[in-house]
Amino acid sequence: MKPNWTSWIDEVASDKLTVDPTDMLAEGRSNLWSFSLPSDDASARDHTTIEQFMMQVIDARCSVLRDLNAPSAAMRFYCWHDEMAAQLRFSLVSSCHKKLPFTCTVETVSELVQIIESFVSSRYHNGIPFSELAEVEVDHQTVDRACSLRVWERAIP
Repeated sequence: MKPNWTSWIDEVASDKLTVDPTDMLAEGRSNLWSFSLPSDDASARDHTTIEQFMMQVIDARCSVLRDLNAPSAAMRFYCWHDEMAAQLRFSLVSSCHKKLPFTCTVETVSELVQIIESFVSSRYHNGIPFSELAEVEVDHQTVDRACSLRVWERAIP
């Protein structure tokens, strides 16, 4: 199934936006969106189309934010590739927060295309093969501090 970028923009544009400068996690969760690509559709993997789509998403979120007309409504739009879920994800939090709502180390990238390239070139659009999985014991506090996540962000509006 080919991605319907226009339909997705319409959905994002019509979605409510949560602005709560007192609760970064509520904002991050409530404003979260994710998109996947069919692994067998090479035409869906056009970097330019995906980048244009993301710019339209930003414009749509800016429009909703401006309509709120709230003095504390400056926000940070951020986007990342969730490798395990094979998804391109984005959300927004109020700009007053000094960090993004991740427990791991955040590596900020300068260009959105870096996140798109990672997403498009993922080997896991059909899921992670069972043969690549291994059972491990995990200390979540240690793992969260040891791993990093590449994120692109932009202040809006």
